[in-house]
This record gives sequence, structure tokens and C-alpha cells, in this order.
Amino acid sequence: MPMQTRLNKSCADCGAFALKHLECILLGLDLSLVEDGIMPGCRQKIAYDIWEAAHDPILIQLMQQHIPSILRVLLFMTLKKTDYVCLF
Repeated sequence: MPMQTRLNKSCADCGAFALKHLECILLGLDLSLVEDGIMPGCRQKIAYDIWEAAHDPILIQLMQQHIPSILRVLLFMTLKKTDYVCLF
């Protein structure tokens, strides 16, 4: 089935549409599955997934250990040539 030509009629679901399109592409699903009628449920599911991830102990630990890119650069600039640190 071809993808609809006029999606996001509410003009408020562009983020949800983008995420659902990416999901379809990554899972090899037909893009025609993404339509305006399912967006309220998609928004709720996305919100729940974010909430669930925010309470996942493994993800919390990984985020606590994350070093933003600019800090990696600054740290690298302060290292001596003899210091060997895995920054990435």
C-alpha cells in the first residue's frame, strides 16, 4: 500500500511521525502503517517509553558515565602525549 501524501494533519505530531517512520524503516515495516489516526496512541507510547527509560537502572548508570563530546575535546587537549585514555 502506498504511503499517504498528506500526513500530520494536526501539524503537532511531526516528532511522533519522524520516530514512527524511523521505527518502520529500522524494522523493515511498510511506511503506510504510519497515519494520523494512530498518532495519539503513538505519542502516549513514546512518552511511556521515555518514562520507562528514565527509571531503568542500567540506562541511568550509563548516562551518569556519559562524557559529552565537548568535554572529551577539552579533556584531550589537557592530556600529555604520554597519557593514554580511551575517550570514546
